[in-house]
Amino acid sequence: MPLFRDRRHRRTPGVAAAGVCALLLFAGAAGRASAQTLYGANGLFVHPTAYLQPKGTLNLNASFFQVDPGNGGALNNWIPMGVSYGVNESFNVGVTYLARRFRPTGSSPYETGDSYGAFFRGQLSNGARDGTQVAVNLSFLGGDVRQGAFQLVASRPLSQTARYGTVVGHAGLQLVRRDDRSGEDNDTSAGLFLGVEVPVYTRLSVVAEGATKLSFDQKPATGFGVKYTSKSGTNVGVGYINPGRSRTNRFFFGIGFPLGEGRKPETAP
Repeated sequence: MPLFRDRRHRRTPGVAAAGVCALLLFAGAAGRASAQTLYGANGLFVHPTAYLQPKGTLNLNASFFQVDPGNGGALNNWIPMGVSYGVNESFNVGVTYLARRFRPTGSSPYETGDSYGAFFRGQLSNGARDGTQVAVNLSFLGGDVRQGAFQLVASRPLSQTARYGTVVGHAGLQLVRRDDRSGEDNDTSAGLFLGVEVPVYTRLSVVAEGATKLSFDQKPATGFGVKYTSKSGTNVGVGYINPGRSRTNRFFFGIGFPLGEGRKPETAP
């Protein structure tokens, strides 16, 4: 059963983009940030990591990426926005809004869809001798896009680079349910995902991630790009990603702003 009723609307083109601009302007006065899609602070582009944002912090995140449906329609624009909060040292919560602008066929007018959801992240272990941290993530979206996921992920420092910091690896298992495929059987599928963050310059890291293909997706979910952290802590991510629903990897841009400060987040040694 769907979490929410499917809602698709026709709107004046640019309304969703204007909302994102307003949100970013609102957040512009804040300090440190993170850049990712649906998992709040400390995620990769597509998948989560085991790192939590610190207690008492409130983060605002916004991203833009495209999906190539491969059905004769134009590229779909996806704009996820979210607010996440560090409840304590071992638990984060967040809410997500997703605006989607798409053409069902190449010649039809643009339509838009709205989705709303939440995610929860709990850390199972912190302080292993080798630096490994393990967390569980639970997320769902309802509305135009209807999908839920459970993920178990481990993150671990791998090696120290000569000048710029620590290489960090991520590995996880996921169970995902889709309930938004009109006219087709919806399904639950399980898979694996991997990710790595490699510092290549001062405050600049390369991010790469990939996953096994889920049964209902067109391609395996993948991402590759860079993340930059300013001296004030603002993080910006740029890359090419495929969340699995796309025929090809497409452009991604993400940025986040903290709305409240807590203890400085733990980083890998």
